[in-house]
Amino acid sequence: MNSGLRIGARLWWGVPVLLVLLWTAGAFAVEVFPGLASTPLVTVWLIPVAHFTRDIAAAITVGAIVIGLILPGPVSGGTAYRQVLRWATTWALIWLVSLAALLILTISDIFAASPVAALRPNIWWSFLVDVSIGRVFLYQFAAVAIIAMSCTFVRSRSGGWVTAIIALSAAAAPSVLGHGGVHAANVSASISLGIHIAAISIWVGGLVVVVALLMIEPNLSSIILPRFSFIALWCVIFVAESGLLNSALHLGDPSQFVGSFYGVLVLTKVVLLGVLVRFGWLQRSKVVARINDGQQSRARLARYAALELVVMGAAIAVSVTLSRIGLTPARTTTGEFLPPATVLLAIALPLLLVWSFPQRSPRHLLGRRWLVWLGGFQQLAAVLLLVVVAEVAGVGILGTLLGPELGVLLGSLLLLAAGYIWAASVVGSQSMAGIVIVMLGWPPVMWLIDLLATDPVGWKTMVLTIAVTEALLVMMWLRRSSRAGSPEVTSSAVAG
Repeated sequence: MNSGLRIGARLWWGVPVLLVLLWTAGAFAVEVFPGLASTPLVTVWLIPVAHFTRDIAAAITVGAIVIGLILPGPVSGGTAYRQVLRWATTWALIWLVSLAALLILTISDIFAASPVAALRPNIWWSFLVDVSIGRVFLYQFAAVAIIAMSCTFVRSRSGGWVTAIIALSAAAAPSVLGHGGVHAANVSASISLGIHIAAISIWVGGLVVVVALLMIEPNLSSIILPRFSFIALWCVIFVAESGLLNSALHLGDPSQFVGSFYGVLVLTKVVLLGVLVRFGWLQRSKVVARINDGQQSRARLARYAALELVVMGAAIAVSVTLSRIGLTPARTTTGEFLPPATVLLAIALPLLLVWSFPQRSPRHLLGRRWLVWLGGFQQLAAVLLLVVVAEVAGVGILGTLLGPELGVLLGSLLLLAAGYIWAASVVGSQSMAGIVIVMLGWPPVMWLIDLLATDPVGWKTMVLTIAVTEALLVMMWLRRSSRAGSPEVTSSAVAG
């Protein structure tokens, strides 16, 4: 059990990310109306943490049950299977406790009552029976209690499949409430969100359990790694497809993806999913393909999995933030870009593309002769990136000439193109000039964008945008400095 808890703890790096995102979005501010009760501040702060804990516990419980089903040999035998069942029971109990805490905090939030008042039996029982959110909680309580007991006594594959179905339905149950958490979503959104949650639970929880299990049962690696790799591949497909459908149902116009905080968070999830897909491919090519390397293979598995779980924790934090802030009106009827959207489109996504498709030279990365020539001058590529960001997201000539939606589409493509040229030139050269120029030029460009905006963002969003960008660039610079002269620098320079 300790190994499962220890490796699963990597996911908790998402808590700081969650708190920073909610703070930036202003979700910790308590609205006060004269003569009306307000939600207690302690409730506002604790609800997202309880939500995050519930999602982590649900994922690891589901993952443990699913991994138990793909273990070799009879289900009734083997120390590995018994260990996995103990993990499932432990995390199911944590799931129950987090559900109870979330129930009390939800009642406190909705009725603007103190958490102590929400503990009264008549209040929470009436909530469970009479309110739609309460009935979802009631189903989850019953299902998770059944899971905790089933994992103790189940000894057949049919019983394991029944338990897995119950666990997946309990994990996906909140989807019937939609992202907003109070108002029911339409049927399509509910189904797609349910599939999304179920796939994420299997993927995240399965990875935690596989790594924990192989640390104590390394002889299972040749069997369990290929099987889980196949499951993870399908989970990625379902996560991507359901996420795309859900985003299309909630955000109809392109300008909402770059002009609302909700849309920016959706783009952030896209980037994080891309990072996870790349990590998954590295696992498949460097671990699964070399599972007979013994200790070296297990060390590589633990290293990649540790990074993957940190990214997964951040992605879950983004999802919790989305559910907490709900849909907000788009601020960009004029086709303006929020500063965080420019970071994602002009730096994060291009770096991800270059990292995901490493080649031997900038010529392969850029493709055309004039692009190769431009990429050879990374100072020029860096300046071009800053100019394109300032024009597209600040001056906004494209939006003025083409209209907000077409201007956003074309502007996004220009940001990606300029960012790709810069990223390819940085990766293909030993010089640090391109990184340093963007490090120095990014803050004033962000200030210019905010100055020209019709609806300037708050200082919190600006600080977060600049801090994240500078941190990413500093990590790149340190990575390049530490690996200067290494033959692998071209393919790993942006991995940090």
